[in-house]
Amino acid sequence: MRDELEALKGQQVEVMYHGLIYKGRLIGATEHEIDLQTREQWISLPMEGITSVRKAEEGGKFIVPDEGPEEEIP
Repeated sequence: MRDELEALKGQQVEVMYHGLIYKGRLIGATEHEIDLQTREQWISLPMEGITSVRKAEEGGKFIVPDEGPEEEIP
């Protein structure tokens, strides 16, 4: 999983954590946690609660940090 996360680093992702979806830019990942930058804040999610990480769907609405309100993903 570590290689997959490294490939997604810097991209917009969706993380499923305890049944909730967190969206943000993947800043980094260790064996213990994933760090995301969302529009409002930076968050760290413990690995033991994460069930999936995927690239955010293209063409959908997504909040891009530091670039204003929701924008279309190119």
